[in-house]
Amino acid sequence: MKSVIYGIIIACPLTALVIYFALSGRQEVLIQQKKHEVQQQLRSEEFQRSFSRAWSEFDQPSQHEMALLASEAAEREARIEKLKQLRSNIEAFDNESFENLHDDLREMKKALQEQQPSQVQELPN
Repeated sequence: MKSVIYGIIIACPLTALVIYFALSGRQEVLIQQKKHEVQQQLRSEEFQRSFSRAWSEFDQPSQHEMALLASEAAEREARIEKLKQLRSNIEAFDNESFENLHDDLREMKKALQEQQPSQVQELPN
């Protein structure tokens, strides 16, 4: 019976580590997905901007069409700036999360190292 109890005592920190890594890994995947989604939207907007410019140079639109194209270009530029800001915010959050993960790992490693000698002393020979 004692061996089962000692096994449970030893397994609890390891189980906590596994659960922590599973949850933090899930968060990392969600951050990476959001980062990729924003990057794709940004590329799409930049492509639309360059395509619109090339098309207007090719088509020679009228004054009215030029005014519409200018307003669309202004809206597109605003969306591009907003997406760039969102991307930089996500990257900053990702970097902060990565640093927090390293700090948590150091703390967990230290806690496990502190706990291991006490568990070894408690086990009968």
